[in-house]
Amino acid sequence: DEATTTLYYHHGVRAKAYNLNMTTSHTETVTVPSYWKKGLIENLDTGLKSSTIQDAIDNASQGDRLQLWDWDYVEYGIVVDQRVTIFGNSSSVTVSGNWQDEIFSLETNDITLKNLTIEKSGNSTDDACIDIGAGSGIKVDNVILKNCNVGILVETSGVVISNVMIQDSAKDGIIVKASGVTIENSTIKSNGRNGIEIHSNTLVYNNTITDNQKDGINITANSNYARIISNTIEDNDDQAIYVYGSHHVDIKNNQLENNDYGILLHNANFTQMHNNEIKDTDVSGIKFVSTNYCNITSSTIKDNNGRGLWFRANSNSNNLRDTISSGNTDDDIELESSKRNTGFNFTFGGGKISVDQNSDFRVMNSLNIKFVNGSSAFAGVDLELFNYDMVLYASPFYGGNDGVSGSDGFISEELTVAYEIYNGSSTTEDVDTTLKYHYGVRGKSIEIDMSTSHTETVDVPSFWTKGLVRNVDTSTDYYKIQHAIDNASAGDTLNVWAWTYYETIVIDEELTIIGNGTGNTTIN
Repeated sequence: DEATTTLYYHHGVRAKAYNLNMTTSHTETVTVPSYWKKGLIENLDTGLKSSTIQDAIDNASQGDRLQLWDWDYVEYGIVVDQRVTIFGNSSSVTVSGNWQDEIFSLETNDITLKNLTIEKSGNSTDDACIDIGAGSGIKVDNVILKNCNVGILVETSGVVISNVMIQDSAKDGIIVKASGVTIENSTIKSNGRNGIEIHSNTLVYNNTITDNQKDGINITANSNYARIISNTIEDNDDQAIYVYGSHHVDIKNNQLENNDYGILLHNANFTQMHNNEIKDTDVSGIKFVSTNYCNITSSTIKDNNGRGLWFRANSNSNNLRDTISSGNTDDDIELESSKRNTGFNFTFGGGKISVDQNSDFRVMNSLNIKFVNGSSAFAGVDLELFNYDMVLYASPFYGGNDGVSGSDGFISEELTVAYEIYNGSSTTEDVDTTLKYHYGVRGKSIEIDMSTSHTETVDVPSFWTKGLVRNVDTSTDYYKIQHAIDNASAGDTLNVWAWTYYETIVIDEELTIIGNGTGNTTIN
């Protein structure tokens, strides 16, 4: 029997086999196609095989899956204008731009790019390893980006970037210039500028952002309602988080350690900071510059070099609640030209507060107000609460828009009220709190002790539900006209307040009885 001789040969990601004719001694010459020196991209939906990524995209249809076999692809200026999924078949699939131009430009909807290492983009101003310029529903998942000019540039909405590692970019790791973008579960480290730079509403969730040469996250003007949640941001040369010119940014559940500043807010009104831990910074834990109406809740600012909390340049009406600032090398809280900032259940190191002559800091307690008559709720009471230099609550009778007491006797909200103030000084002084209340034709004013959080219960006499008649000559008040007449002397004057009086009246002596107007004072 003749023996079968089979030649198997392989180069790169390709292989072939065929049987040799060995009836004579000879040299077998095998022609290997030049494209064997290139990678292999297989369209799993059509079976078409290409040697360049661009060819595979150009010959694909919407929804096709393009698999890159394990290879070091040197290719750049790749335009993805089909709705395709491009993925590597192993973690070692590399696409290198060889320092030329952008590498991937994603330009339509529903593109997925995953399981690749992408590196070495060009170094022109906006050259990026991945430029996402148009479309929506785009996903970048499980991608490593190294030695880019910019790692990922996002210029269109609805992009999700997840499970990526971006390191050693010449400039920023990620730049986002469109709204509705999510960056999650990723590592951004050792980039030449910011780890992430945001220009719009973006969610940054559960990332590790370290060792960048500028900010961990830089939130630029008009990035309103951006959300920075559950990230670890460490060892960046400048700020962990810098917010400039954006409002209602949400920063919560983050670990910020060993940055220049933990959080720097500049013209960043209404920033919400909850459950963050900020420690071991080089300059300050949180710095406010011309920033108002922010809330810091359930947070810890500790062991920072310099100040824990620093309010500057008219940073007013910010609130600290259930928060600790301690162990900082300078003041735990310092205020410069900043007023009406408050602390509720706020703890700082003993005596480590500095308040300049143009600032104040208010120590707060909570107050509920209830109106009763004996054991029964008293509804419909108008009121005004004045605390130090502010009206905290005012119903319509007092010129405000807040509600009167409800059917349960309570006002509609719990108030936070100052009981001590650091007023241009690092020592406190007590604060007066005045409650005015009114019902029908009567009103009263009382002082409230705010040294503890409590419910202030105000007993309103039952006769406040009735009219008011005053004997001007004796300064005696009555709630019925007949009672005032019966107790008057000849010649007395009785003023009758605006009310409807249901009674029959007998006048048996010389009196002057004056109502509050024919449209307001009625005897029925």
